[in-house]
Amino acid sequence: MIFPTLAFQLAYRHLPFRQELLQVLRANPDVGREVLCSQMERLIVVPFQTTQIQTFVIIDALDECQDKNEEPASTLLQESL
Repeated sequence: MIFPTLAFQLAYRHLPFRQELLQVLRANPDVGREVLCSQMERLIVVPFQTTQIQTFVIIDALDECQDKNEEPASTLLQESL
């Protein structure tokens, strides 16, 4: 639930991000059940690109996170970025 949680926190803090995120969620309400890479793209990257909000995000302990396929989240993030 890392990306849905992060998206929620960003939407709470930044109104333009919230508006873009709502569009994403209306178009695909099940995005939180997709693979991590897809979640990151739809919930974080697209709203950031659209709004051009400048912020700094630190995510700690990614080596301790795993997705449904038992794949470390840090591996997926590294490949996605």
